[in-house]
Amino acid sequence: MSALLLQGVLKSVQAIFGAAVIFFFDRTLLATCRKNGIKLPTAPAGMLLVFFSMMVLHSIDPNTASKVLDWFGPARKFYSKFVPLFLSPPIVQLPLTLGVLPLPTVLKYLALILMGTVVSIISTGLAANALVAATLATGRNNTAGGKGAVMRLQGGSGSSTESTGGSCATRSKPRRSTSHLKIKHKTGTGSVLKMAVVGMFLFAAIRKESLFIASASLAALQLGQALPIKVRAVCPAIIPCGVLTAMVVAFVGKMRGQEAAAALRAYKDGRGGIFGGNGIGDLLFCGAAPAIVTMGFSLYEQRDLLLQNLAPLLGGSTVAAAISVAFTILMAKAINLEKEVGLSLLPRFLSMSMAVPVVEAFGANLGLAAAALVLQGILGSAVGKEILDFIGIQDEVAKGVAMGGTAHTLATASLSLTDPQLSPPCAITLLLTGTVACALVQSDAVCRTIASVLD
Repeated sequence: MSALLLQGVLKSVQAIFGAAVIFFFDRTLLATCRKNGIKLPTAPAGMLLVFFSMMVLHSIDPNTASKVLDWFGPARKFYSKFVPLFLSPPIVQLPLTLGVLPLPTVLKYLALILMGTVVSIISTGLAANALVAATLATGRNNTAGGKGAVMRLQGGSGSSTESTGGSCATRSKPRRSTSHLKIKHKTGTGSVLKMAVVGMFLFAAIRKESLFIASASLAALQLGQALPIKVRAVCPAIIPCGVLTAMVVAFVGKMRGQEAAAALRAYKDGRGGIFGGNGIGDLLFCGAAPAIVTMGFSLYEQRDLLLQNLAPLLGGSTVAAAISVAFTILMAKAINLEKEVGLSLLPRFLSMSMAVPVVEAFGANLGLAAAALVLQGILGSAVGKEILDFIGIQDEVAKGVAMGGTAHTLATASLSLTDPQLSPPCAITLLLTGTVACALVQSDAVCRTIASVLD
């Protein structure tokens, strides 16, 4: 018993230390870029640095790379488990924006998300399917010159299919479930929920309002993660976490004689500094960027699938980003949508963590962006496969690319339960699509052009 307790303590220390290393790596990169006037989304840049560093280390000594990956395992699990908490502040402050939007604007906002989801699923699926076919055709041509020549197309595992002479090559299924983005949590929510509730009572008793709100947010997250799987498919944990936290913030503001709107604004004030601001929401939100950085390890884990299917994965991700952005701009202009709302809809096809740099590049509303990407993720996860089947997309990599490029993390989580063979390409695509989008908005000319169209 004492040995197990000691092992648990050591794992906790390792998780805390590893999480701190990742956090200060991200903050150091951010401070360096700001000091030198470099306009760069440091979280995706940090993710790519981690990925390329691990690839270089793997080429030198695969065993050492494996040990580094294992050592950061507890820290990755920490960020993966609590990333909805870190990303919840924009949802908490969403009432500040929705409360002032007229009903016609809300209806236009919802219509664009609905149409954009369908357009993205179809266009990305067709593009990825064409690239898969081209990859297979290239492989057949390369093997046609020699008798007994063998082409191998792997889906990320050690399995492969072979084609000899002029026979037709068949793509193997990607590996099923060993190492995609969603790190499964063996630790239950019960103990964390109890700690959060105890913290709420303790901090309420000693009148530490910020810590009381943080404890309430943690409890809300645990409640959201304890919902049945089918419920979480349409109501991810970030929604109950954000909604319940907003209610707590408003209640705390009321107790001290403050209007709900003022309390929500103070929750995350965005005044800058190492934590981004002075509110408890700023402190929580600064954990979002390190969570993106840890995705570099996930990309490294999926290196075989990425390299073997580079054309459909990278090409499909680029198409998803380009079509989604172009459709949003043109549709927002056509229906005369307000500029701020239109800009906030640009990253609706990205995961929340990847959407942040895009929103910041345009100075758009992060709350509206968060709501849009959650709605699109739910819609895409619900009808995406049916749409792809209807238009005749059968290849599993192409399906995964279309789902990941449209419905991001919600599709990955849903597919890991229902169609695990689609989950790895879906997970890689959401990372690549986010990287492409973040790279796109680094061009001042691109940002000015997009903003001018919506004027």
